[in-house]
Amino acid sequence: MNVDSRRRSLISEVSYIHNFSQNTSLSAGYQNTLSHSRNKYLTSDYEPVLTENNNYVYANLGQSVGRVYFGLSTGAKLFWIKNDLNKRHFIRNLSGAQISWNISDKWNLYGNFRYSPSIPSLTELTDYPQQTTPYIISNGNPDLKVAENFIYSVGATYSYRKFSASFSSAYADIHNSVISNVSYMGDGHFLSQSVNARYTRQFQNVMTMRLNDIHGFGANLFMCLSDYRTAGDGWRHKLTAFEGSVSLWWNKGPFTISYWRKLPGKYLSGHYVGKNENGDALDVEWRPDNHWTLGVSWMYMFDRKGTRYPSWDYSSVNPRTSERYIRNNSNMITLSVTYTADFGSLFRTARRTLNNSDSSSSLLRL
Repeated sequence: MNVDSRRRSLISEVSYIHNFSQNTSLSAGYQNTLSHSRNKYLTSDYEPVLTENNNYVYANLGQSVGRVYFGLSTGAKLFWIKNDLNKRHFIRNLSGAQISWNISDKWNLYGNFRYSPSIPSLTELTDYPQQTTPYIISNGNPDLKVAENFIYSVGATYSYRKFSASFSSAYADIHNSVISNVSYMGDGHFLSQSVNARYTRQFQNVMTMRLNDIHGFGANLFMCLSDYRTAGDGWRHKLTAFEGSVSLWWNKGPFTISYWRKLPGKYLSGHYVGKNENGDALDVEWRPDNHWTLGVSWMYMFDRKGTRYPSWDYSSVNPRTSERYIRNNSNMITLSVTYTADFGSLFRTARRTLNNSDSSSSLLRL
């Protein structure tokens, strides 16, 4: 984009944890991000000032009764954003519940519920058109609604000696989900902006199985079957996709030989269908002591296109197919040398959990 941008932010967090007993614990906290951005667009005299005040307060109570664990959490998201053209305030609740039953040393059952809002970003809300191509004009949508995520999941785990397995099912019902949409404006120009879909639903089943240390051999299998359904004004899409991965390894003393391969699956977001990155590798690792590790990997074996990222867009106004790949990754050989230093317990006693980072974009663009 033809813009000079300067962003400053102050991020703070306060957390409190109290254990009433071995079975009861309480945690609470407050997070805040204050940011100030100034953009200077080189193709015009427009120099907007953008400000954000993002607040998050939460509390979580955990209770164990015998082999059963209960967890309840609640909180609030308070978000104020402002630029030269508009100002929006959002106050939304965040809640969750969790239950886990450790039936025996082999079996464990669990269930979760989580509600969380996805508040539109400043970029998505800003009504400032920008010419991104000779035909496409990008603009924000100040009328966007907050997407509401209702997520339910249940699962079970089983372990016996050197074998373990798990199965989980999750259902996500997203009201007013935000998607990217293209409409025709006339005179050979198209408008690209974010809009609210009528609904977005996803159902996912995941199974994993693992074998450990059978005469030095081990294996891990991952399988996932997903169903996506979404609809808007005058359109509807659905997709069923499978993805999986398998990894095998053998260890003898300081040597480890392993192979992994991923079967990438597809995913649906509005009109857009993408496919996850492919991958496979044969690894050989040598660890002569607790400090040094030397390894060599052969990645994307016998794959002339290397890393691939195919995608499709089923918009009635702007349909397209994309085949993107990185050929230099094909038959790639990587060498690695790792040294790990151990300074004893001096540094292990000080642990910080503060996630002090700013990932928001200060540019008025999609």
